[in-house]
Amino acid sequence: MNLKKFSRASVPHILEHCERSEADVVRNRSNENIDPSLTHLNYSLIEHPHSMSSLEIFNNRLDEINIHGNAKVFLIGWVVTAPVTLPKAEQPLFFKACFDFLSETYGTKNVVSAFCHRDESQNHLHFFAIPVARDKKGEKLCAKEVITRKHLREMHPKMERFVSNALGHHVDILNGATRFGNKSISELKKQDKYIAKATDFYNAYLQLCIEKEFDPEFEKTKKLIEDKIISEKEHLKSISHTFSNSYGVYEESKNKPLYSDFEM
Repeated sequence: MNLKKFSRASVPHILEHCERSEADVVRNRSNENIDPSLTHLNYSLIEHPHSMSSLEIFNNRLDEINIHGNAKVFLIGWVVTAPVTLPKAEQPLFFKACFDFLSETYGTKNVVSAFCHRDESQNHLHFFAIPVARDKKGEKLCAKEVITRKHLREMHPKMERFVSNALGHHVDILNGATRFGNKSISELKKQDKYIAKATDFYNAYLQLCIEKEFDPEFEKTKKLIEDKIISEKEHLKSISHTFSNSYGVYEESKNKPLYSDFEM
């Protein structure tokens, strides 16, 4: 699962895309792995009152809360992919449990859209909510207070517990360890330590993006950080089979910072 944030100007486009609206269909999808013949299998997890669109729900909710003049993040979106170890028959229950957890986390009345896509290479959920905080004056739009580093750090394990309880058995959202085969406890610990470092870095990056939105100086280094994240994801894939080796990659490089190029 991963988080994205959206300015007010970008909200209509992303909502149209997730709803597969007519406006989105005419756009060029050359860079997307979408099979139009399967689009009819997509479905929404919420029923909008009076047949309102997601954009109308979004605008109506904004009218109810305080918005500071320099607000930049108006919508947050989680993408949750079904674990490869989860039987396909349980995917609807899995996505419903994820939806329930995220709705409870951000507040039901702040949920704008929740669509399950089954027309791409991997089935996944797009969940969108307005980041609303509360102070003495009432409800306000404030992503900085909602999406804190602590919040990001706790999301994965909390969702894993919630979804596992809902399905009645363990669901590997946190790190997908079982997709690499059975491992000993010591081997899993090596793998978990490495993944935890990568996760902490990625969460710190997400928080930094929110804090420095549209900061010209940050934009200069943003591409370098994103390239580093992509590189580490590929590295994790390439070494996943080596964790069964007693001289695992993590042990060999434990004295070297995983992300020595950046100081968060």
